[in-house]
Amino acid sequence: MKETVDPKSYGLPPRTVLMKIGPEKFILIINRKSRIIMKDAKTILNKVDKIKEKIPSASVCFETTAPVKFIRVCV
Repeated sequence: MKETVDPKSYGLPPRTVLMKIGPEKFILIINRKSRIIMKDAKTILNKVDKIKEKIPSASVCFETTAPVKFIRVCV
């Protein structure tokens, strides 16, 4: 049961795609055709921090359409 969440309510930019899959579980979605680079990772972690400011016990997953060889996300 995914539902779209307004990113502004968590202090995120309005173009951020944020889905809620449980009471304290979120998915941050990045749609892109090129690979994810280090600067993207810093931006993603900043967004996760903003979500955790509102809900400290939140669990945030990351989904992307970019080609990925190896990724480990533990947040």
